[in-house]
Amino acid sequence: MTTSSQSTFESGMLLGDRLPGQSPDELVHVGERKVDALHIELIAYDSERFDRCPVTNPSTVPALLRDIPEGMTRWLRVTGLHEVEMIDQLSDALGIHPLARQDVLNTHHRPKVEQFEDFLFVTVKVIGDPQTYIDGEIGTEQLSVFLMAGRLLVTFHESHSAHFDPVMERLLQGNQRIRQQGAEYLAWAVLDVAVDHYFPVIDWLEDRMDLLEEKLFDGTEKVEAHDVFICRRQATTLSHIVRPLRDVSVRMVRIDSPLLTKTTEPFFRDLADHGGHLAAAVESLREASISLRDFHSIALSNQLNEVMRFLACFSALFLPLTFLAGIYGMNFELMPELKQPWAYPALWCVFLAISAGMFFFFRKKRWV
Repeated sequence: MTTSSQSTFESGMLLGDRLPGQSPDELVHVGERKVDALHIELIAYDSERFDRCPVTNPSTVPALLRDIPEGMTRWLRVTGLHEVEMIDQLSDALGIHPLARQDVLNTHHRPKVEQFEDFLFVTVKVIGDPQTYIDGEIGTEQLSVFLMAGRLLVTFHESHSAHFDPVMERLLQGNQRIRQQGAEYLAWAVLDVAVDHYFPVIDWLEDRMDLLEEKLFDGTEKVEAHDVFICRRQATTLSHIVRPLRDVSVRMVRIDSPLLTKTTEPFFRDLADHGGHLAAAVESLREASISLRDFHSIALSNQLNEVMRFLACFSALFLPLTFLAGIYGMNFELMPELKQPWAYPALWCVFLAISAGMFFFFRKKRWV
């Protein structure tokens, strides 16, 4: 199969894009380079035995799989998607369809599940920790899962994510259920970890929005429009990710495949339940972000109205004073008050009386 990188390496990133009408046989990595070198690891286990070894040559994978005793579950982990030729060789060795290879290398692909003749293909987004977000952008990585016959699971990761360490820890402990189950249970465990990491992010974003709402309600601290916009954008991004993720979890229950057994059906139902909870929580967050944006706009309008009302009252307070000062500032000689010694202090008394009267009137109306 012909491969094409068609990408540029800048500032530690490998970026690429597919051209319109490009052949599916021409593979292109679309996304960022997140590891220095592609790493392949083969793990084999059963209830009594656990083995793992690195794979340096993708063409040797079929021989390595044949050497594993029958009855052991095999997990082939591929980390890094930028070395297109090696992934193409590995896909040839495993018999992965060209269209599925495209989806693996396109890290901007929506989550989906697709059934092929010899395997089940699932791709989802793994969400990053909030501490790693840059400029408020929610960080995600693509996870591609191939459930194949012969108790084989193949996963493609963009980087060495710590999210799946709990799965590896359970595998290292011989008394765990996962060591007694097949590849379909391992596929559920990997997908379950990916789904569960969304809940802390949702809680984090909900706390941020609650804090901004409290600040707006109290009016003690200024809330920047940028912060409100970031929350709105994050909620929208989560919504775009979680909706197809929910569809994937539901379809994993309904799909009719010989690779999925009755034993794991309850676990995939639980996964679908988690997907439903995620979708409901994200929808609530999205609506809350809209309300927060509207609340912020109303608060800004109220602040502007307060300023305008103060300026209007201030102007109204000086309007009669300006009128009186204008009258006695005219250059007429026949103005009897100008000849009186008490005229100047009397005018000041009138000024003060008018100002005090108008001020108390405005206070009574609660305009100031």
